[in-house]
Amino acid sequence: MMNLGRILTSCAALGLVLGTTACGGGSGGGDGGGDTTMLTTIEGTLRTAASASRVLGPGEGGIAGVTVGALGDSAVTDENGNFNLSVDGAIFSGGTVEFTFSSETIAETAILEGVPGGPGTMAFTDFFLEDSGRITGESLDANGEVIGTTPGGRLGCSVTQTFVDGGLGALWKPHSERTGTVVILMPAEYRNADVVVYNNSGDVVDGPLIRDCCSHNGGREHVYLTRSSGDLAGAGVPLTVQFTFSDGFSDCRTVPDPNQRYD
Repeated sequence: MMNLGRILTSCAALGLVLGTTACGGGSGGGDGGGDTTMLTTIEGTLRTAASASRVLGPGEGGIAGVTVGALGDSAVTDENGNFNLSVDGAIFSGGTVEFTFSSETIAETAILEGVPGGPGTMAFTDFFLEDSGRITGESLDANGEVIGTTPGGRLGCSVTQTFVDGGLGALWKPHSERTGTVVILMPAEYRNADVVVYNNSGDVVDGPLIRDCCSHNGGREHVYLTRSSGDLAGAGVPLTVQFTFSDGFSDCRTVPDPNQRYD
């Protein structure tokens, strides 16, 4: 899905339109000199894992004051968690990049795959500070589509929300009378989506045992997981249930406590 927020509010894009320097605090450590057409600009965010915004504004989960380094350049995240790096596009043609993050409370490294490179390229990255203290990340194209992730990290979520939507919508039920395991109920259109359950470190911890749609409970899709709620509670909470559709759209739902019912 196209991310209009990133396209319209990209700091670097605004700088090109207005003829100003892009915001975000890059140190300009790349070797491209004064010729900006030779630079790869990496625009990124560092945010709490619960935040779903792409380009962050006040109060949207951005983490300020963290030094981010990669490919010889570094920058400090601004008050909203945004940063820009500038590197030599003639040397970096794209691929896997090691990012470092440091502050008084953070000392982490993240290996991010699929970062675009080359002269004049804009690369977009989102990084997440997980509850475990680990940093995971995503590389995105200009439309906001995920094209690379940190190994073992979360897949791209087009939207992140909860199971608490009421009515005949989403439901997390800790115990199914049919299987004795967790059952998830979703609207019928979710019957064709792939379903994966992640823990708070981005590791896969469960998936469907049985799926059944759409004969009862409001004609909803039923996803019976393989594990009990008590078992999943020890897998690393909060959990994230990801529903991925054939067009690439990914709906993620958070589960703070697998032993609780959410609907």
